[in-house]
Amino acid sequence: MGRVLCLLAVLAASYGHATTLVLRSSATIDASASTTDEDKALAVAWDATANAVYAAGSLDFGTFKEFIVAKYSSSLVFQSSVTIRSSASGASAQASGLTVDSSGNVYAVGYIGQSSTGNDIFVAKFNSSLVLQSSATLSGTSSSDNDAGQGIALDSSGNVYVTGYVTQGAQLENIFVAKLNSSLVLQTSATINSPTGVDNDRGHGVAVDSSGNVYITGYVRDSSANGFENILVAKYNSSLVLQSSAVINTGSTDIGYGIAVDASSNVYVTGAVNGTVDTNIFVGRFNTSLVFQTSVTLSQATPDVDDGRAIALDSSGNVYVVGQTRENVGGTNIYVAQFNSSLALQSSATISTSNIIEFGYGVAVDNSGNIFAAGYAANSYTDMYVAKLSAPSSVPVLSGTGIGTSSITWSWAIDISSQTGYHVAYATNTTSYVSTSTLASSATSFTETGLSTNTAYSRVVISLEPASNSTSSAKTVYTLAAVPGNLAASQVFVSSIVLTWSANTNPAGTTYKLAYWLAGNSTTTVETTDLTTTLSSLGGGNTYYFQLYAKNGDGVLTAGTTIISTVTLSAQPTVQTVTPGTAATITYNPSPGEVTVSIPAGTYTQNVDFTVTTPGSIPAATSPLADLKGTGVAVEITPTPVLTAQSDITVTINYRDSDVTGMDENRLICARYDALRVFWVPVIDSTPDPANNRVTCRTRAFSIFQIMEATAQSTFNQAKIFPNPFIPSKGHTEVKFSNLPADSTLTIYTLNGEKLADFNASSGGLATWNARNYWGERIASGIYLIHIQAGPASKVFKLGVER
Repeated sequence: MGRVLCLLAVLAASYGHATTLVLRSSATIDASASTTDEDKALAVAWDATANAVYAAGSLDFGTFKEFIVAKYSSSLVFQSSVTIRSSASGASAQASGLTVDSSGNVYAVGYIGQSSTGNDIFVAKFNSSLVLQSSATLSGTSSSDNDAGQGIALDSSGNVYVTGYVTQGAQLENIFVAKLNSSLVLQTSATINSPTGVDNDRGHGVAVDSSGNVYITGYVRDSSANGFENILVAKYNSSLVLQSSAVINTGSTDIGYGIAVDASSNVYVTGAVNGTVDTNIFVGRFNTSLVFQTSVTLSQATPDVDDGRAIALDSSGNVYVVGQTRENVGGTNIYVAQFNSSLALQSSATISTSNIIEFGYGVAVDNSGNIFAAGYAANSYTDMYVAKLSAPSSVPVLSGTGIGTSSITWSWAIDISSQTGYHVAYATNTTSYVSTSTLASSATSFTETGLSTNTAYSRVVISLEPASNSTSSAKTVYTLAAVPGNLAASQVFVSSIVLTWSANTNPAGTTYKLAYWLAGNSTTTVETTDLTTTLSSLGGGNTYYFQLYAKNGDGVLTAGTTIISTVTLSAQPTVQTVTPGTAATITYNPSPGEVTVSIPAGTYTQNVDFTVTTPGSIPAATSPLADLKGTGVAVEITPTPVLTAQSDITVTINYRDSDVTGMDENRLICARYDALRVFWVPVIDSTPDPANNRVTCRTRAFSIFQIMEATAQSTFNQAKIFPNPFIPSKGHTEVKFSNLPADSTLTIYTLNGEKLADFNASSGGLATWNARNYWGERIASGIYLIHIQAGPASKVFKLGVER
């Protein structure tokens, strides 16, 4: 390893000479609330594609730890998480590094135990929902070695780079760097050991520049010199061939933890360097050749032990560092700092919760300059901790909430304390005040009254300052809408109802939301800005229930009106004449829902009168052709005179949720009752539509139709093929199959083994075939083989065809 010794003259700074960052929100995760468990967030990343935040670390369950990645909104509201546990008894897993690609995929690195005494480097890829996509383990020379991944980064091609350490020979740790592709297949790797070859060395952070060069930081130990750890910064090309390196040595313990690279390939490193009587946070900048440019150390005024653990950059070149400050006489606090590109301190914050100890380990920054810090907070036990911070604002941020039909509460927040008071003013005239007197400097809200119902009001808040006032951006808020009045069913028909109501002080253009339902069924809603609406496609003889709401301009609903109900008129039989040259649609509205019969033009050669009605009774659900279960939703269709249909006729039958309780709606079919043979015949060409509560089928024969559930079989023992033989001259148009296993695959062969067609059965074990080959040609007379496959099971049937 080429090595440059850098004995640095650094600029020392205290923590108190910068603007104080403001803590905006925080979140914790506690695995078990045990007083001995240590749950830690060790890395954090921001996803620009979804404006989401991810944190990674470990959950402690006493005898073992789990690897965890958690997802939060940008406000740190918990969304989801995933944990990974070692399969080895008593072994642990932990995530230490985290990054997100441009597609929202999440990559984490850490370790996973392969035994109670040994760990391997573990790399995992998740999608944005934290579903594991792929993973890889990397190890040293033995399963009993303690290997660990500490940092992870991506290049522009999606390659993954990790650093950490592996144990090689004599149980000594060496820095490890690996390159994997986006599927986490190892491409190449490299190791670094100390000059003596007999000391422990570790890699902690990794970064990649726009040219694909890879930079790592960590430490090497030289027992032949001073015996202390020295910060190492190393540069590799994309093939992991070492290009250059630098070592920082203050004569005592120095450790590099985090590394980042800017658009000009300047390299920034943070860690800890030894001071006169303590350890200080170190931040250094190198050029792309790792020639030292500048650095800064941060230290408390009293003896302490401080270190920088993570570093990130924004698009403007600002540098963000997270670590901790630890006073000898007290606890430890998370420390967050922002520097410009010259490493001049701009702002900082010390996070001290109600706990004794807080450690910072990870940092990320979003496009708006919000800073996310990850670590843990500990009293008698530790919790994963994630915080969001940003620069203080001297301009108040205004929000508002409609609290009544004539009132709005305006609220604001500001990060300074020099204001002498506030005014709430009109947005269109900021010199005209809504608040007639100056509000106190401690005020954070003002309620404005005497307003109009569901009306937009725009306001600003003015902070009165000794030098010059500051004014918020305008905020527009609506007062609440009023509960509508006088809801009534003004007209009631077989399949439709007209409802009306009064505005009750709501202005024109107010949106009204009407909810209606049948007892035991789901609720349907419609919205309108009128004071009336007509509901159609209802079932005759049904009791419908109604409740009405109003919605203000911000989308806030009022309370509902008193529920009313009414009964639609009973359905009368529909009788309609179908003429030969005209297509016709017949509609009937029984209580379960609308029935339509669609007849193509030219289906009949003379006039036919169709009667559609509810049957007087429904025959028992028996069928030798399929395992069927009735729903009681039935319709009787009678053509007069009875003629042979020249085209398929489409029948659509609607149903209610209560009609199919306990059934699989994807297996619903239409079945036709054969009065001559006294059983139900499944209409194989049936299509269920659960989203719209209906079943559609095609038929050329008429009788009573019922929606029924077809149950697939687990074997071929009850399989049916009909008609068999298939004789088109007798009116046969299709070969039908029933009582098959769900989703079976059917393949048709000649006796010579020529493949003619293939298709699948439905989830209800039904299928149909038009007796044509792949090319649409009708098959000839003869005997055909039907091979039916369901998983590993299969069976062959014979079919006769007579032309």
